[in-house]
Amino acid sequence: MAIYLECPKCHRKQSMTNKACRNCSHKVKKDRRWNKVVYWVYLRHKGLQVWKRIGESLSRAREEEARIRLRLVDEEYEKQDRKIKIEDFFVEHYLPWAKIEKGTWAKDEERFKNHLSRFFGNKYFQNIKTVDIQSYKERRSVERTNYLVSVDEEGKEKERRFTRPTTINRELALLKKIFNLAVSLGKYRGRNPVSDAGSMSDKDSYVPRALSEHEAAVFLEVCCAETRPVFEFALATGIRIGRILSLRWEQIDIQNRSILLTRKSTKKEPHTLPLSDWALDIIQNKPRHLQSPFVFFRLDNGEPFKNLRHGFKNALRLASLDTKIRIHDLRHTYDTWLHARGTPTAIVKDMMGQKTLTMASHYNQSDHLTMLHFSNKITRPTEKYANHIANQAQK
Repeated sequence: MAIYLECPKCHRKQSMTNKACRNCSHKVKKDRRWNKVVYWVYLRHKGLQVWKRIGESLSRAREEEARIRLRLVDEEYEKQDRKIKIEDFFVEHYLPWAKIEKGTWAKDEERFKNHLSRFFGNKYFQNIKTVDIQSYKERRSVERTNYLVSVDEEGKEKERRFTRPTTINRELALLKKIFNLAVSLGKYRGRNPVSDAGSMSDKDSYVPRALSEHEAAVFLEVCCAETRPVFEFALATGIRIGRILSLRWEQIDIQNRSILLTRKSTKKEPHTLPLSDWALDIIQNKPRHLQSPFVFFRLDNGEPFKNLRHGFKNALRLASLDTKIRIHDLRHTYDTWLHARGTPTAIVKDMMGQKTLTMASHYNQSDHLTMLHFSNKITRPTEKYANHIANQAQK
């Protein structure tokens, strides 16, 4: 693609670098100075040659050349984008990248296969618009989750909870990252529809709740004998329930009273947690399977537990506690108990396995009794003044 000029005398098209016409030797440089030449845009694309007459304005010729060039580039990208499906890109490009860069790539794979692939798997990048993202949020928000919220006395399911906005936002964050990676790899050119659609409002998100010591005691009493050590160990150590279910005997050092864990990142940085007297008593009283390397396992086959959400909800119902309490709240309970006993925040950060104080502050919540104790230290000023007058009168 280039810009050519037309000789005013013989009308022969030629390069703009020529000072004189190669056909008739006419001085075209002087005519250019006085805007007496006609400009043409020449295009050669995939065997086709096109000439377009612009006029006597060089600036217009350059603008037309840039416009045609941009249009050709957009058409090439559009043809390339329509050949790539979201599902194919996820398998061929995103998943290999995530296995190297992200420690939680398995969660991304699960979210894509279970939810995103049903809506966008067979679609091409170029065909996904902002309205499709909005439709996805509406359809996902009315879907019920695959776990029970409560059951009736006969054991039948009573209610299933709808998908939370937080869950949908995490799925949209994954889809947004897929689009951004496609842009960086040159597989997609255009605006990110997920960014234009935005995330869902999370005003009604769940507020973490810490159990009191009395509530925790009642809860552990009604737990079944097979799963009670798991929940009790979570209260005694503050370890996430997923880490507890995958805990192996080789990670526990009874002699030094420590537990070796690794953070969920690509670097797999190890860190140790203390094994308290309570946690040590749970470990020592726990029977050990001869063929299973896991600390907590199913008694029938020695395999680790897959999901304890149903058993946790049933125990809450038997203990007459709020069934909206989550398993992760056991970790919040451990953090609350540490702060209630005056443990410094820096030590709490290390005991919770957090890298920064900002991450540890997410769990820093005081229970009601602790806040009530300190709030009672603020008394009515008139009472203090009356006591002061009484003391002065006695003197």
